[in-house]
Amino acid sequence: LFGSFVGDVATAPGSRFPLPDAHDPDWGRNSLQSYELSGDEHFSLAVQAGPGGDQRPELVLAKALDREEAAFHELVLRAIDGGDPARTGTARIRVTVLDANDNAPVFSQAEYTVRVPEDVPVGSTLVTVTLVLTAVDSGDPSRSGTVQVRVNVTDANDNPPVFSKVVYEARVAENPPAGLLVLQVRATDADAGSNGRVSYSFGNVPEAVRGLFTVDSESGEIRTAGPLDFEEKPIYIFGLEAMDGGGLTDHCEVQIDITDENDNAPEITILSLSSPVPEDAPVGTVVALLNVNDPDSGENGQVSCELSEVTDNSFIMNSSPLSRVPPFF
Repeated sequence: LFGSFVGDVATAPGSRFPLPDAHDPDWGRNSLQSYELSGDEHFSLAVQAGPGGDQRPELVLAKALDREEAAFHELVLRAIDGGDPARTGTARIRVTVLDANDNAPVFSQAEYTVRVPEDVPVGSTLVTVTLVLTAVDSGDPSRSGTVQVRVNVTDANDNPPVFSKVVYEARVAENPPAGLLVLQVRATDADAGSNGRVSYSFGNVPEAVRGLFTVDSESGEIRTAGPLDFEEKPIYIFGLEAMDGGGLTDHCEVQIDITDENDNAPEITILSLSSPVPEDAPVGTVVALLNVNDPDSGENGQVSCELSEVTDNSFIMNSSPLSRVPPFF
């Protein structure tokens, strides 16, 4: 090994580095005549003439060095005399390339995207970035690398759905067609995505009510599904539930009043009947007691009664006195 040599990546091509010269004790033609360099394209050889005519070899940098490509360069220097046959001497030269601060820190990604739930505890690790480089750059001039980290705050299901009303009220006439829209409930949820998507359903409702009404799970529309009879049940009260995609719920009450329709005929019941009626019965004689009932309500349940003339000869009576009997209510 002739010796080691230290080069710097910042050294410009064309730079020269003196090498120790070779010695040959012979004289004249048999003495040292030339040098040759081999082993690496980054270097070439130059020979300068000394004051006494001696040859002084110099190592010339022909191509810029890069420590990240090669940290060492192995060269072979040959000294050749002029004898016949020529004799040579060789020396190995090891060039160690010193690092220069010619590289800025580089992140493994140009941009980092992190999704963080809005309810993440304080102090939680959001992202870990691993760099294949020196963490601290102390070069002169110093180099720096930048990266953009984008943190997307994802929604947490921290808001329950909320009905717009505590109690919803509606009125519907009895005997409605199936599928009639009665009312629509609505609940909102401040969360996003599936956490804010609300579905509707019956709460703790008897099966009898479930057979009379339906609730649309998406729209909250309540429609009729079975026969509604005012005389049987004039009011229905039941609960509805709103649930979001994360399982949080809210509840409301629905009150549906059934209004009466004139769908029942009056019913006449004979309580007492005097038969036959004496022909000399005085005016005002009570000949029958009747009870009239109509299951409908309001004006639909109010009835009036009157006597009609008998034409089928089922009864024989004096029409004149009887015609003066006032109507029975």
